Amino acid sequence: MQLANVWLALGEDKANTVPKKGVTPAEVALLTAIHGENAVDDIAILDDTTDIAPRALLQDLAAKYGNARNSENQPIIKTLYPTASAPVPDTFAELGLMDAQFTAASIEKMAKRKSARRKPAKADTAGNDDGVKDMPPSGAAMG
Repeated sequence: MQLANVWLALGEDKANTVPKKGVTPAEVALLTAIHGENAVDDIAILDDTTDIAPRALLQDLAAKYGNARNSENQPIIKTLYPTASAPVPDTFAELGLMDAQFTAASIEKMAKRKSARRKPAKADTAGNDDGVKDMPPSGAAMG
């Protein structure tokens, strides 16, 4: 799972910002839900990653942000991650945030990661690996 250092504008107030170090994509999603769509800025994706289990991550986030409530007095964490086994984002690209919220270096990292995933496997041009072997040509009589 990726980690990043970010600046958080409390309640989207750019005059009231705090640094957050080593946050996960799941935490950024939660901070955005609590403080507003544009509250997280200058996301600097680190080269470090963590192997934290999703369940342990959700428990940690619930301990930190469990008191944050929405307008219906529901825990915000439960609206994003309703169960202990709810899927959590592994990368910042999965969050669908605007490029303006990331540092230039982070945008480059995400682009490299995306292009690395898109590279197709090299086709085997020496052999017939299409799973169809020794088939007669279309319309040929089979004996």
